Amino acid sequence: MTYEERLAEIQAKRDAAKAARVKRDDAEMLGVVGELLLMNEEYYVVRVPDAAAELCGHVVMRPPTSGEFSMFRHTMFRDAKQAGITEARAKAGLQLAAQCRVYPDPEKYAALVDKYPAVADECGKAAYKAAEAGAEAEVKK
Repeated sequence: MTYEERLAEIQAKRDAAKAARVKRDDAEMLGVVGELLLMNEEYYVVRVPDAAAELCGHVVMRPPTSGEFSMFRHTMFRDAKQAGITEARAKAGLQLAAQCRVYPDPEKYAALVDKYPAVADECGKAAYKAAEAGAEAEVKK
């Protein structure tokens, strides 16, 4: 097999994997993800377009409740003294993401996060942003 043939074989495999991911994303958006987003306008989605085709490609989240957000703050500040701020932020974000996740089910979410750990961080950031509800402070200079 020549170098060019090997490259073509690798590219064909990558193209097939991408097509499978696109098919999965379309099915999710036309199915349960789309329905959830239509049912509740406060829900939002974290896309994971490059996740393996056998895993979910979307995580549907809802904004955190005031109690969940209070727990997020408590975890951040309590644990910051013990484990350090970076670790406390990570732990608090992971907890917030897990609490606010609507889709997929816990097993599928765990499989996604096991393979792509930073997805949980993005979900935590998204939950935090949802709690802000687009609020921006205007500061006088």
